[in-house]
Amino acid sequence: MQPDDRALVEFEERYPEPGPGKDAEILRRFGLAPLRYYQRLFALSREPEVVDDYPQVSSKVQRVLSEAGSPGFQARLASRA
Repeated sequence: MQPDDRALVEFEERYPEPGPGKDAEILRRFGLAPLRYYQRLFALSREPEVVDDYPQVSSKVQRVLSEAGSPGFQARLASRA
């Protein structure tokens, strides 16, 4: 795993809750818009090294992805629009 990728996963491990402060810190630290950060995090969460070294981060991200595809999640999302 590249050092930048490791730093991203370690950041998520330290700061797992979303929010505006986290978004600002993502931009400051990594130079990434939050959307790009989460896209990269989702891709990394499937990497064997991340699964082995950061199991809590990996499982949380995979759970979020799984829930995002569920009909219940889609209905909740639609009700907020």
